[in-house]
Amino acid sequence: MNFELHSRNQIHNNYIRFMRFLNTFLIGLLIPLLASCLALKMHQAKRKITKSVSGSELFKGHFTGFALYDPETNQYLQEQNADKYFTPASNTKLFTFYAGLKMLGDSVPGLKYAISGDSLVFWGTGDPTFLDPDFHDQPVFDFLKNSDKHLFYAQGNFQDAHYGDGWAWDDYPYYYQPEKSAMPIYGNMAIFSMDSVTQKEKITPSFFNDFTQFLPDRKPSLYPNRNFEHNIFEYYLDEDKSSRKNRVPFRVSDELLTKLLADTLKKQVGIIPYKPYDNSKTIYSGRMNEVYAWMLKASDNFLAEHILFLCAAEKGDSLNSARIRASMIANHLNDLPSPPIWRDGSGLSRYNLFTPRSMVTLLEKIKQELKEEQMLSLLSVGGVDGTIRSWYKSDDDEPYIFAKTGTLSNNHSLSGFIRTKSGKLLTFSFMHNNYNSSSTPVKIEMEKTLKLVRDLY
Repeated sequence: MNFELHSRNQIHNNYIRFMRFLNTFLIGLLIPLLASCLALKMHQAKRKITKSVSGSELFKGHFTGFALYDPETNQYLQEQNADKYFTPASNTKLFTFYAGLKMLGDSVPGLKYAISGDSLVFWGTGDPTFLDPDFHDQPVFDFLKNSDKHLFYAQGNFQDAHYGDGWAWDDYPYYYQPEKSAMPIYGNMAIFSMDSVTQKEKITPSFFNDFTQFLPDRKPSLYPNRNFEHNIFEYYLDEDKSSRKNRVPFRVSDELLTKLLADTLKKQVGIIPYKPYDNSKTIYSGRMNEVYAWMLKASDNFLAEHILFLCAAEKGDSLNSARIRASMIANHLNDLPSPPIWRDGSGLSRYNLFTPRSMVTLLEKIKQELKEEQMLSLLSVGGVDGTIRSWYKSDDDEPYIFAKTGTLSNNHSLSGFIRTKSGKLLTFSFMHNNYNSSSTPVKIEMEKTLKLVRDLY
């Protein structure tokens, strides 16, 4: 009986050892097989996407760059001209965004001031939200309005140019190119609208009423129009256009600023030379996230330029954007694959030059500063909002593109993140220069490629 029991136990143990051997053997076969299948799938995906980019007849007609990066494996999945320089247009705003993340806190530095006897002396930080109708909270206005001191604006801490290097001079009357200044007011634009009560055209600030002629009939050559040298406007209100497009930049000056302030605050505002004050304080305005979202989703050039001034104000009082860009390149962007040629905050300058690889690296740096959900919410979402609300729509209502566009005549770029069907979040930059058509055919072809990436990875 003991012999039989021993035999059965031995048979059982041999069976267990055999099954373990068999499992190990099969797993040893399956792992290379699965790896081989996965490698084959990835190879096929890469071939299809490569063909979509390099094989496109449309893309062959101009200069195209593409970089697709998988942060999980730290590998580039696709590259074409990824180390070549491109004119990025408003992709430049991603550099400005990163500067803000590195140099600014949660709130907008709205105004600096010092009390001197019965006077309140104040100077600008470059806050672009002051009395801009898109930003409802106005703590700086409330502070100045409620002060019982004599108000004096200190001029002289603005050490920059009103226009950026490489900007188009003949875009001066268009909403997307306001002048830069130390203390912007109303977005440095005359805002035209229809009065809901009188049903007549009106202009904000009303200070410009005496300098504006409203035209009864549309004249294309007069939309929008401002005298090149002076704040004299001719205008036909086009209600078919968005409210932002019914705005015209005005010529800025410290004298005009104090007049507009006095007219709005209903109190006198003097001008004195700027000097450093030991007892200076800062009034904070709105939330930086609101400014970032407006800048990135609407691709607002004015906000982008002035974010660099806000950074300068936090580092000191002198407002100079070139010094901020140089500091960022030296201290936070010195590890980019190719040194960035960064000449303004908005991308209006055609002197800006970045590579697709550098754009991907920058996006990965941005990702380290924010939670994923917050980061994706600040970018334009394909088919949902921002500058790509009419593009990259998902087939199943799950957005898959979160990105920043950049468009100048004959140049278009898209850099950001793509959510694939397998759940990966890949980083990409798609850049196009020197096509001879509108951007629409380029976007259609880009959409085909990015859908392939979504489906195959």
